[in-house]
Amino acid sequence: MTSITPGAAGPPLFEDYTEAYATGGAGAVEIVAPSANTVGITVIFAAATTNATTALHSILAKASAPASIGDGLVLIAGAGTTPMMHYASAVKVPAGLGLYGWGADTSARSYRVWWK
Repeated sequence: MTSITPGAAGPPLFEDYTEAYATGGAGAVEIVAPSANTVGITVIFAAATTNATTALHSILAKASAPASIGDGLVLIAGAGTTPMMHYASAVKVPAGLGLYGWGADTSARSYRVWWK
């Protein structure tokens, strides 16, 4: 068994990143404003959930609100109540692009992103 000393240096934790959370239904929901992304951000984790069984939803990057599930740089997209997650590798979002959640119908959705 390995012991861990409190306060010892270790790998980056989620506390080292900024968390953004948004909820919405149909259409686009802003998670990170394009104006807040002045030097580019690196997304390390993104998740979207819904309470519907067939509802389409995505998290994407774009300079303005997207008009559809694929209208921008898509980080994740899917359907249904199973949480979608993207975290296998960091995704660099260029400066000037915001992060948006997008839903196809009025079902309740939540979007969560950790970025640096």
